[in-house]
Amino acid sequence: MHKWFVSISLLLVAVSATTYSTLPVYDYIVAGGGGAGSLFASRLTEGSFQVLVLEQGLNSSCYSCDNTVLSVVNDLWTAQGNSLFTTPQTYLTRSFKQPKMSWPGGNTRVYQGYAYPAHPGVYQQYPGNLTLEEFLPYYNKYQDHYCNYLPQSYTGIDPINCTKYHGNAQGPMGISRMVANLSDSEFFFDMLDSASDLGLHHVNDPWNAEEITQSNASIFVQQVFRIVQNASDPMSPRVRESTWSGYTPYSVRARSNLSYKTSTQVVRIIFRNEVERGDFGAVVLNGFTNTSDPSTQAVGVIYTFKDKSYPVFARRQVVLSAGVLGTPKILQHSGVGPADLLESVGVPVVADNRYVGQLVAEHPGYAVIYKTKKNIPINYVNFGGMGAMLLTTPYARHGYPDVQVQIFPVFPVESLESQIVGTGDLQIQYPPVSVGDASVYGAAPILNFIISRTDPHNRGSFNITGDQYRFTDQYDLGISTNPTVFATSEDYLAQKWVIDHLRQILLNSTSAFAQKWIDSELSPGIRSTDPNVQGQIDLQAVARGMDLTYHQTGGMNLGLATDINGVVNGISGVTVCDNSLQPHPPNQNPTGAMLALCEYVADKLMKNTGSGPLVTDTFLANQDGATSTSANGSNGATSTSANGSNGATTSQTNQGNNSGAIGTSTSPVSTASIAQCLFGVTLALALFGL
Repeated sequence: MHKWFVSISLLLVAVSATTYSTLPVYDYIVAGGGGAGSLFASRLTEGSFQVLVLEQGLNSSCYSCDNTVLSVVNDLWTAQGNSLFTTPQTYLTRSFKQPKMSWPGGNTRVYQGYAYPAHPGVYQQYPGNLTLEEFLPYYNKYQDHYCNYLPQSYTGIDPINCTKYHGNAQGPMGISRMVANLSDSEFFFDMLDSASDLGLHHVNDPWNAEEITQSNASIFVQQVFRIVQNASDPMSPRVRESTWSGYTPYSVRARSNLSYKTSTQVVRIIFRNEVERGDFGAVVLNGFTNTSDPSTQAVGVIYTFKDKSYPVFARRQVVLSAGVLGTPKILQHSGVGPADLLESVGVPVVADNRYVGQLVAEHPGYAVIYKTKKNIPINYVNFGGMGAMLLTTPYARHGYPDVQVQIFPVFPVESLESQIVGTGDLQIQYPPVSVGDASVYGAAPILNFIISRTDPHNRGSFNITGDQYRFTDQYDLGISTNPTVFATSEDYLAQKWVIDHLRQILLNSTSAFAQKWIDSELSPGIRSTDPNVQGQIDLQAVARGMDLTYHQTGGMNLGLATDINGVVNGISGVTVCDNSLQPHPPNQNPTGAMLALCEYVADKLMKNTGSGPLVTDTFLANQDGATSTSANGSNGATSTSANGSNGATTSQTNQGNNSGAIGTSTSPVSTASIAQCLFGVTLALALFGL
């Protein structure tokens, strides 16, 4: 009897060796390898956790992204482009183009890189007891700031405040300020010298909360994310610092516990009840936490690659970092969002979370164009971004500056889409001219004041329109198409106030700067002495010329769509962080505030989910012989090892540098062993005496 029992047991082991194999399972899956995804790729792999990053961008290099400071727009028309249009906005029913890039590192590979925190007043709008002081350690964690390398006489930042607001040069993101003493800086330093006459307070460091709160109107030299060849030399060559170069240099991408797959698209979340009812074959979730409701417990995602769909599983957490336009889409297609929306498009409701995809904010922008008395050059080092102002209008809603004004020379910004839609009339009239300097692109008598309403009243939404991921989405900014409502809106009135304010300090001023530099206003242009007529001219100009500043935030607002740590409300196992998580729009470029928020979320995530055995101590069993799963999870999946890849790419084999491509991985292999089967069967037959 014992002989028969042993033989049957061995035979079952042999059969199971050919019947079961391991599906890909990781500790964490990060959906999106953009600005925030790069941060999570780095932070989550600092220990022994197995991490998979799924990035929709291609596995290709971008020299201009990583070796210049220029905005790269040519790739918008390639496979890297991922743009869409909004629904009609303003009373002219304009649809704004939202350019997006599908690169590892996301839009940080092509941005200007302005580096700022959110104003202390912004944090007063945050949920709970979160304050700027709570986030200072996370701001400091990512910075490698120039105040740690250059003397106070140059930076204007004393050592105590350098440490308090910028840390100790231990972070991955290099920050420098625009280079002074170049040909494009003369006009701006004249403006700084006239700051008090212009009603402005010159701030040495806009990161310093004590400085930035001293005045309702300030001006400062821009700080930017840059890789500086010699940080101790203020004139040293520099290129753009993206989160790709900062957080995921080759030394990070080569970590054995990081798999990085490009050309993949996460389309939805897998919930535990799908696995338990057999949607993925005979899968056993060993080592996964059990919750009281398997229908809302996320255990993985479905991603697509080359028109096939694959499941992959996360034992600890799924992290969504797909951006304002991507993270809500994944959740809504997974059945997590406003129930009425999901039901209307035929998506089964998993959790009714009415904030998913809602309360999206954008900084609406409009450029006032002045003609100057002298040509102003633009060079390849600063590329026009010398300085900015923060102004507080009578329409400020929370007591801190509600408008940022970027001061940008040479190219007449008749539209913030000018680089995309083509050359405007004023650029034809005032083209950049050569100045005989190889470091200068050109010069023109043009100075733009780009007005961004950074504490906007309007809120919009981003919603799916059908039950297929490929269907067009609906992106609404919440800007009224009613002429009266638009003309009386806080956002327009704040921009109109700044237009008039600039006229006062530039055209009706005796300041040395205005007398030396300002000739006339080209756009909107002063066409009438009648305030009512001029008001209509300004209104029409803003309605025609207003554009996106590409500073979207919200849609997964902290404390509403998620809890205080970024965990999605209504389900378990999913954490969010990217610009969609910001609960209130920062009053400057949102990248700096987003990185601090995601450092905070990553820290809380690892503290809350980092205990217990590693993924190498667990496994998933799946029926052998299946092929790739469908997007709805109805079929089995091709088996891979935990570090494998279904046709995508992985970081472990990358031999490039920061500007190079990710290396190609090997094909997936089955872990079932034919030798195991033959050995087991032979042994069983021998014991049977056959």
